[in-house]
Amino acid sequence: MPTASAASTPRIAAHGPQFEGGKERSDLATVPPARLASMAPEVSQVSRGTRTRLTILRRLLLLGAFLVVAAIVLAQFTSLGRLAAGIFASTAVLGLIIGFAAQNTISNLIAGILIAVTQPIRIGDRITFEEREGRVADITLSYTYVDPGDGSRVVIPNQLLVEGIVHNHSGADTTA
Repeated sequence: MPTASAASTPRIAAHGPQFEGGKERSDLATVPPARLASMAPEVSQVSRGTRTRLTILRRLLLLGAFLVVAAIVLAQFTSLGRLAAGIFASTAVLGLIIGFAAQNTISNLIAGILIAVTQPIRIGDRITFEEREGRVADITLSYTYVDPGDGSRVVIPNQLLVEGIVHNHSGADTTA
């Protein structure tokens, strides 16, 4: 019957991960939470304009990736010959019908891209739009979310922002 030697079996389990020579490894996973909290301002030194552009760029890339995957899936139909031609023709007609039906949605998407490129407003700006004042909480491809400060959110379609008059109280101030 084999017995365990005292040299190979520790009496008390070590706290935390131990590596070669019994030394503990200190990396980000073992940094105390107080130190991680102090790192947050250094990590978040990205300007509001850059943050707004990156947010919308990420959403555009996800939409583009979805469209590429959909195109690849549809391209698989070309091996079916006449059936594929019929499907593509009906897809074109369906695209026209959906385009007319979704005219407001598409204009909101284009307005969202326009807001991301021209940046008349950015996340964190204080704005007034149609008698509503608040801080821009988020800008998506279709909508802009404004926090008026009373715990509610005002959702504004981007098309209205592009067509209407927006008073940006933040101006060139990046610390609004």
